[in-house]
Amino acid sequence: MAEHPAVDVGLVAQRILEEAAFIFAEPAEDDAPLESPTINAQLDFRGPSNGRLLLRASPEFAVLLAANLLGVEPDEPDALTRRQGAVGEILNMIAGALMETLFGDEVTVHLGIPEIDAGLRPSATPAANRTVLLTEEEFPVEISLYWTA
Repeated sequence: MAEHPAVDVGLVAQRILEEAAFIFAEPAEDDAPLESPTINAQLDFRGPSNGRLLLRASPEFAVLLAANLLGVEPDEPDALTRRQGAVGEILNMIAGALMETLFGDEVTVHLGIPEIDAGLRPSATPAANRTVLLTEEEFPVEISLYWTA
């Protein structure tokens, strides 16, 4: 089995959520997988190691995220209609920061395009690193890193 770099996915996700979307989150005491319904996004990457990053979020989190990224109130129509795109965009930001943390900034890593709710299922292999974060509003967010090669 290939050696893969170690990383705390939760710490990277917390930093990006705070810096990009002004969402403050901490690791949940109960890290059980999120119950449906969730908005799911996944993104594959290829570099020194290959893998997949999966983000699962409650619909309420997705609306808050969209509102914060757009600079609107959560009850505005744009926040609801753009929630899935916001989940994909924050996953892309987390993935970029995670790649730099994992491999440094001197290595080329190819990020795939985030896929949203496209019949996504977690990998059959256990996640190398999985974190459930809970926002100040008590909305859960689950982030998992899978190595594929």
